Amino acid sequence: KEHWHTPPADAIFLHRKLGGVYLLAAKLKAQVDVRSLFLNAVA
Repeated sequence: KEHWHTPPADAIFLHRKLGGVYLLAAKLKAQVDVRSLFLNAVA
């Protein structure tokens, strides 16, 4: 029988950091070209 396990601590903290960055950018009314950042990261 499979049980639910908590995610790794790294994943939890990464999620919190990304949420914080999003809230800060929203508060500053920042405009970020996420598509180009993503394409540069995966290229």
